[in-house]
Amino acid sequence: MMQRPHISATDTGPGTTDDLVADAHAAGFTRVSSRSIRDWTEFGLLAQPAFRKSSQHGSDHRVYPPEQRELFLRLLWVRKRLPQGWRYRRVVLARTIVGLWLLGLLDLPTEQVRRALRSTLGMQSTTAENRRIASALVDGLAHPSASTAQIRKARLVVAQCLGKGCWDRARVLSVLVEVSFSWSAHADRATGSTAGGDTPNLGQVLDDLAGYIDSRIEVMTRLREEAVTPAQLLEARRRFNSDPRQVARRLDWIMEAMVHHTAGLPGSPDNAAAGSSLTLLNAFIHELIAILGLG
Repeated sequence: MMQRPHISATDTGPGTTDDLVADAHAAGFTRVSSRSIRDWTEFGLLAQPAFRKSSQHGSDHRVYPPEQRELFLRLLWVRKRLPQGWRYRRVVLARTIVGLWLLGLLDLPTEQVRRALRSTLGMQSTTAENRRIASALVDGLAHPSASTAQIRKARLVVAQCLGKGCWDRARVLSVLVEVSFSWSAHADRATGSTAGGDTPNLGQVLDDLAGYIDSRIEVMTRLREEAVTPAQLLEARRRFNSDPRQVARRLDWIMEAMVHHTAGLPGSPDNAAAGSSLTLLNAFIHELIAILGLG
């Protein structure tokens, strides 16, 4: 039977890749290999190991600090609890890394956080999440008289555009005008603009959303090119934590992690907690976009 990991940073030392593999095998994760460790490091789930100098003439193998050695086992346990495929699991683990750092629950290197951010931004656009974004947008604009078929079609079109990574403005605008047409009986179907002050300006809504998506893509590009500095990440975290509006979100995330705790780590695979971690991430990205001058 697989044993829950008991390793603690207080009773173990730094470890090489082979040590981490041995730890995993001892805990029952027998499929872990040295390639797994390299992949996790690349994706930001582990920090870069440091050279351990063994003599004045050379260095020993690279080693991970005790805290990372413990983190690795606990994240393995979290991953085991996730029922979805490898892509979703990696996203959840990367969000967990960012959340732990963002809330100050673990002291993590900014280079690790940068790679974890790159991983989660580059892979978080799953079909389920695109559908949730589409539903939120369509439901927020739909008129009560809109038919179920119109709403379903609008959700599908928006989700498809998000999944393709491109923004077909004309197509999206067309379906949104259909579901909100009773609100905007005098809307310009080419631009989505309305004359009334109480009706949704669809054109502006789409411009704002498209601008935000473009900004996220640019953040992803800069993270990939290592053009986001540690100072910028730390400033974004400072602004995030100084915003009173984030307090409730932070408490929600921590409480859900306590109720649905997994191996002692915040960031449960439970759907509600996963949703809260995404909310935290999006709020942090808003701050980072502003610091980078992208919005």
